[in-house]
Amino acid sequence: MGDVGEGNENQYEVSEAIENRCAADGCDFAILLGDNVYDAGVSSIVDNQWEEKFEAPYANLDFPFYAVLGNHDNGGLFSDIFGDTFDGAGGEFEKGDIQVAYTDVSSKWTMPARTYDFVSGPAHFFALDTNDMMWAEYFDEADDRANAQMNEFPGLMDASESTWKIVMGHHPYISNGAHGNAGEYEGLDEDVMEVVTEIPFLGDLLEGIGEIVLGEGVKEGIETIVCGHADLYLSGHDHNRQWLAPHPQCPGVQFVVSGAGAKTKDLGGPNPTIYEDASIG
Repeated sequence: MGDVGEGNENQYEVSEAIENRCAADGCDFAILLGDNVYDAGVSSIVDNQWEEKFEAPYANLDFPFYAVLGNHDNGGLFSDIFGDTFDGAGGEFEKGDIQVAYTDVSSKWTMPARTYDFVSGPAHFFALDTNDMMWAEYFDEADDRANAQMNEFPGLMDASESTWKIVMGHHPYISNGAHGNAGEYEGLDEDVMEVVTEIPFLGDLLEGIGEIVLGEGVKEGIETIVCGHADLYLSGHDHNRQWLAPHPQCPGVQFVVSGAGAKTKDLGGPNPTIYEDASIG
């Protein structure tokens, strides 16, 4: 499940549903698909949001939560200048590092690095940082980490002897939600564009961001890492649940979007689906 970090009633309801299902069938672990703490991540490992938006909602679930980073987990963009105007843009990477550090504090939060892998039963899981892929063309540190993922993960998957290779990342490759397909994401919100155009020096400072947020970097990253190497790609970002039909550019891979961990948005995109649902779950 993704996009959980609200601390709202919906998040508690989903947690209760998981608790009931696990009591009946057993569960080994949970996967959090990014945007773990809204709206702009955490400020430290003792930030009160950890209790409000993770520990308390999942208090009755006693197993590891393997998490990946989403855009909201990496804060905003130049918040020392613009405050919360760009909350969730994902350009303050130090906030993502705090979520890695929280692994040493929590008994169940599990994010040993910004990217990592683990084996459970017949499946080998690979955790990506798709936010770095989003910003690779703008920030050198994101570019370095995105390239490292593209260089390392395909070989790791090919070398794995597990029956199933499952990749988990925040941003979808294809989606019928509001964000859409990688390379064709919806771009900047109108209110953000209004800010950009009204402040004279801001246009120069943010030059090129309009193209970057379309997700070209995510498209390249997933096609390099996932296509031809994995069996399943799990993502969030869109606040609904979708099991999409296989994509001709990425044959052999199943795509699932599961971003309804605390709130929902409508569906309506053109991609063929096997299953879709815009209710909480």
